[in-house]
Amino acid sequence: MKAKKTKVIICSLVLALSFLYSKQASAQTYVKGNLPLAAVLIPNFAIETGIGGKWSVQASATASLWESVNGGPQKFFFLIAEARYHLDTIDHGFFAGLNIGGANFKMQKYNYWNTDKYQVGYAYLGGASLGYNFKINEKWGLELFVGGGFIGSFYRGYYLSTGEQYDQDQVQDMNRQFDRSGDWLPYEGGLMLTYKL
Repeated sequence: MKAKKTKVIICSLVLALSFLYSKQASAQTYVKGNLPLAAVLIPNFAIETGIGGKWSVQASATASLWESVNGGPQKFFFLIAEARYHLDTIDHGFFAGLNIGGANFKMQKYNYWNTDKYQVGYAYLGGASLGYNFKINEKWGLELFVGGGFIGSFYRGYYLSTGEQYDQDQVQDMNRQFDRSGDWLPYEGGLMLTYKL
């Protein structure tokens, strides 16, 4: 129940940030799709709108619905809200951003690949991004970007072979409901095809 409340709060924040200033006459709004992730059937879409001067806000969502990759599930859903500063304009040149977000997942974390274990839980994240926008014409463009930072995860661990929880005793010994971890990792990146509304 707590994870559902967290998702509702994060979704509300992302939507509020994305559309807070979209009614301004000077606002430029772009919809985007990540081409490399689409090629591996992981949809990643975003909407970015100018909020004045060289600043913009963006909301993005990424989902993987893979039931099995190398024997283990790789299902996740990320929502990220980001404030960006553009050195030139929103549709051309370098930018830097600060972001926050949340995720839920059922997957083998990177340090459990090639094991009989997977994790189910949720995470919060915060970090930064860098990128460059290429203007193709008045409506279309490309955005090359990468981002990462801290990911704090709360999860339960299970065996792939039996479905039984492997970390139950450890979690109960620490008087908590979830196992926890914190990692500094890249969590977004790619090449977005952008379209100006």
